[in-house]
Amino acid sequence: MSDDPVSRLLKSMSPLELLRIAPMPECEHLSSLSAETLRRQHRDKVKDLSGRRQGMRVIDALMLREESTTDTS
Repeated sequence: MSDDPVSRLLKSMSPLELLRIAPMPECEHLSSLSAETLRRQHRDKVKDLSGRRQGMRVIDALMLREESTTDTS
């Protein structure tokens, strides 16, 4: 399982980049989930950047992708 793309990204990215708050369109791409699903199911990870903009930490979005690819339910 260490050969999957998420594990390679986590190893190759700097800690600072992993902690960066990415805008929602980027989070959609990183997690392979829609922005609406991210807001509804992972509200604890979503950060308000301004009145209309939201984002999420890069590491959280990547970990959600890993969870969604291993979830068989």
